[in-house]
Amino acid sequence: MVKKYYKRTYQRAPGPRPVEWNESATYLIVVESPSKCKKIESYLGSHYCCIASKGHIRNIKGLSSIDSSMDYHTTYSILDDKKSHVEWMRTVISRFDKRHIYLATDDDREGEAIAWHICDVFGLPLETTHRIKFHEVTEPAIKRALAAPTVIDMNRVNAQKARQILDMMVGYKISPMLWKYIFRDKNNVLSAGRCQTPALRLVYENAEEIRRMAVEKHYQVRGSFYLRKIDFILNRQMETEEQVTAFLEASKTHVHAVTIKEKRETAKPPPKPFHTSLLLQFASTHLHMNPKETMSLCQELYQEGHITYMRTESQQYSCVFLEEAKTFIRRTYDQEVGEDLENRDAGNPHEAIRVTHLEVESVKLENPRANTLYKWIRKNTLESCMLTARYNYIPVTLSAPMGYHYTHTIEIPLFLGWKKVDTSTPCDNHLLYIQSSSQERVPYNRIAGEISIHGKHSHYTEASLIHRLEKMGIGRPSTFASIVETILDRGYVEKKDIVGEKFHMNEFSLVDNEIEIKAVEKYIGNEKGKLVIAPIGTIVSDFLKDHYDTLFEYEYTRKMEDRLDGISRGRGPPWHTLCRDCEKEIDATGSLVKRSYPLKDTSEYEIVYEKYGFALRTTTLGDTRKCKYENIRTDIDVDIERIKSGDYTLEELINVSPTCIHVGDRDVLLKTGPYGRYLQSDSDEKTSFKTLNLDEYETDESVISKAYQDHMTKEMKENKNIIRKLTENLSIRNGKYGAYIYYQTLDMKKPQFYNLNSFKESYRYCNERRLLDWIKEKYNI
Repeated sequence: MVKKYYKRTYQRAPGPRPVEWNESATYLIVVESPSKCKKIESYLGSHYCCIASKGHIRNIKGLSSIDSSMDYHTTYSILDDKKSHVEWMRTVISRFDKRHIYLATDDDREGEAIAWHICDVFGLPLETTHRIKFHEVTEPAIKRALAAPTVIDMNRVNAQKARQILDMMVGYKISPMLWKYIFRDKNNVLSAGRCQTPALRLVYENAEEIRRMAVEKHYQVRGSFYLRKIDFILNRQMETEEQVTAFLEASKTHVHAVTIKEKRETAKPPPKPFHTSLLLQFASTHLHMNPKETMSLCQELYQEGHITYMRTESQQYSCVFLEEAKTFIRRTYDQEVGEDLENRDAGNPHEAIRVTHLEVESVKLENPRANTLYKWIRKNTLESCMLTARYNYIPVTLSAPMGYHYTHTIEIPLFLGWKKVDTSTPCDNHLLYIQSSSQERVPYNRIAGEISIHGKHSHYTEASLIHRLEKMGIGRPSTFASIVETILDRGYVEKKDIVGEKFHMNEFSLVDNEIEIKAVEKYIGNEKGKLVIAPIGTIVSDFLKDHYDTLFEYEYTRKMEDRLDGISRGRGPPWHTLCRDCEKEIDATGSLVKRSYPLKDTSEYEIVYEKYGFALRTTTLGDTRKCKYENIRTDIDVDIERIKSGDYTLEELINVSPTCIHVGDRDVLLKTGPYGRYLQSDSDEKTSFKTLNLDEYETDESVISKAYQDHMTKEMKENKNIIRKLTENLSIRNGKYGAYIYYQTLDMKKPQFYNLNSFKESYRYCNERRLLDWIKEKYNI
């Protein structure tokens, strides 16, 4: 019987599931995010269909797509990962009357540009296609937008075009210079950016300022008085231990008399409404959220209709919301709303970041931190809408020796205003107690001179850097978070804890007429989660400052942002003139050279920065084209300031050449690493014996040789199945069915086993190199 063979067939894997859409609808709304669609359709009913572009659908592939001779005419290409989605959108859009299509992309330059791309790709007329804008995903806001549609604002589109071309020119023309003159790898991680480079320079200059600042030390004297242990602070700081002890000695016999000063009324205005930068700072300080997380949670809250749009510079509210707030605050707190909160700028209709429904105290989303953030946004929304709090401010003083005095301040609320939202705020009720106590002889509980060390400037947090960028006019709300994220991703800056400088000091206290001295350790400069410049960040910043200083100056960058703002408002010269001016500045750069740093004691070597950090470079045989590189010792922390000032000697930096020792039939190298001395096979650098603690042995070669043999013998005894050990990862072992090859690296969770049957020689006694070559050829290990 003839055996039949059948062709094996495979079932094609199913493609992506088609997105469902309302085919019976009359009107089409196009948004950016798919998560908005169902909510919008639920507000508007079955006559409306909502689809999403999923953000940008086109991009610029490179500088070759930009024709500078034709006023920077740009050829755009569909994003590779959006091609199938664009075709699906084309199918949907073609089913609707063009008069019934509404573009509802985000209300910023980027959103305006996306709307323009949609028109251009799908053949929608710019002059008549409806453009609607809303700043909260709520039914009233969306219906108001539909009732008053506009058209695409080409001024904003042109501003976004200019920004994109500027960023591309800077990135594509200057980043390759970093690869050429600093280092290049397959990922090309080094880059320059129109806003990221000034941000990097801010971190760099802040580090320089910290390094230059001197530490100041002084004693702050505090006293605890009355039975209630009320704290008072001395009005004079003291510089030396002798001054403190003299003061405490005089305090033993001093009669402390109290004086209650005249009261005066003070006002505490409500907090400002959140715009993007302020919210990022608040979330960083109070909730320990980085900008990326904060913006992601805000995006989620916005899409769910809980807050307004989160990329904004405005600190005012719409008149519609203020009417709602007035009703809520009157009902809940029996107050009026504050003044000067209404946004009357028709050119910038954005609001501050606020909740959409004041009566909703909390929300339930998958991420619990989103609920935490929402509660704080709601609290700020309420407080910023309320009236100024008013207090009676009453200073209380206590006499002290040497003509000094202590102070304590009592605040008595007259009108809580916005403070009424937070009922946890404590109230100082010491006034009546002090008034009813003895005025002439006030008893002390403890008087202490505590050391205070200051003078060190703080490193930036992500949020404080964003605040600085905002103040300097660098970047905009839509780009702040990405600017900081980029310098972190590039490795220019690291987010880390900083261990401060330790000081040993004495602190003094007076208790029961006895002076006590306590030795304390104080740190100055201890910081958590701060932005610290990395060595490569310093190298890149120096290089760009040396060769492209004007292009990345703070003032130049600010003026560029102002010109982009002007373009978006239809002011100033055409948008492409800005691109031309920037390109001229880039092309005006002179000759570039790779930066190197000298050593103090020799001119034969110099320090350069390469892919994996600093290295020593020297020319060989007088030929400057052939360079030899030496690694810098791994057991030292290189100080970049010493490198830049040429303060290192060769002996401090260079790795000592390893000692070669002959052991049996093998040469091994005695090396020194960050964890001490170890042995490594000279024939195969992957074979190392770092588990052997050589610090127990003398440096004599015969002793080291014996240590190596002892180590190998011990390893063989520990595993009786090992017939022959070839490398640290490879051995011949005896198993149930005979000898086999055992292979396992440190990275492998499980070993691999290979057959030895086809090896024609004796695996026990053959030349080791021949056996290793056969295994490599046979099994590629």
